[in-house]
Amino acid sequence: MKVRVLFLLLLCLGCKAKYHPDNDPNVLHWEIIDDSMHIYTVQDSIDDERERWRYKDSIYNSEP
Repeated sequence: MKVRVLFLLLLCLGCKAKYHPDNDPNVLHWEIIDDSMHIYTVQDSIDDERERWRYKDSIYNSEP
């Protein structure tokens, strides 16, 4: 009986929740390229949109 309780206790300690990007609300897209995970987050999307606006502003402001 003691062995079973000890075994179950050790088994439960080893069952930690693992991170998965599908469960993260801040992850918009993820992919694995050449054994490396690339994650595109909400903050990345905001930064890209700001860069697009800066680029558009620079075009409009450079015209005579």
